[in-house]
Order: sequence, then C-alpha cells, then structure tokens
Amino acid sequence: MINKIGIVFQGANDRGFLVGLRNRFNCDAQFVDSRTRGRNKLSIWRDISKNWRFFQANGVDLVVRLTDTEGDRWQDVRREEAERFPEEMRSILICGVNHFAVESWLAIDRGFLEDELDIPVSENIAPSDLVGRVKSAIAQHDHSPSSAEVVSHLVEKA
Repeated sequence: MINKIGIVFQGANDRGFLVGLRNRFNCDAQFVDSRTRGRNKLSIWRDISKNWRFFQANGVDLVVRLTDTEGDRWQDVRREEAERFPEEMRSILICGVNHFAVESWLAIDRGFLEDELDIPVSENIAPSDLVGRVKSAIAQHDHSPSSAEVVSHLVEKA
C-alpha cells in the first residue's frame, strides 16, 4: 500500500495537477513535497540527492517527478530525468512529462476551458500562446485563493 508519495515539481500549477490526480483517483496517500524546488530542471537536479535523503527520512513509498518537455522529445526528457535520480530511487520513481506544460494538458478540451475558465472556444488562440492564456485565466480565477487549488479542481472535474 502506498501511504506517502514524494513529489518533485517546478511550480504551483504542477503541484495542483498532482493533487488533482490524487483526489480524482480517490487516493488517500499523503504528499511529501521535495525540500527544494527550482524554477528549472538544473536547480532541481542539483538538489535531487538532498531530496532523496529527505524522502527516505520521511518514509515515502513512491516518488513522482512532474516536468515539462521544454521543446524536447518527451522520451528523451523522461530518460534524462530518470538518469539524474540515484539508482536506489529509480525503482519507486514515476516520471511524468508534460507536453510544454500542465496547462497544455488542461487545454486539450477547449469546451471544458470555456466552461471552467471562460476562455471561449471561438477565441482563435495560436498553440504557442495557449499555455500563457490558460495560466492567465487560472491566475484570474476568482473562486479559489491559489492557482494550485484552481488547477487541482480542474483536474478533478475534467
């Protein structure tokens, strides 16, 4: 049984995405946030050994790393991410790779975006601008105090 899940992510929306998935699947596991969070892969990679020791001390059963492709092939990103983690950690590691960002996953169903974030389907948004538009709508959402809560709600409801 999985009781504690260590999570490694970059931003609040990523954490909200993971919380939304956990809640959507009716999982009772407690999240243990990594001790260090960076704004980019390099800062996260630099501290991964420190995070692994922290996760071990907190008795995590599983580690989830959520990252973005940043324009690279997702297969390459996943492989590179997994290789950065200590060997003994890899057997309990799940590495999720977003195409661009979690907001691009949320934007797959434009009708859902219209209903939940008031981004009209008729609004012609270039794919390169859609992530920014979704991030802006999440930040302006008036029913939740944080973007992580908005994203969590969207994932649970999707």
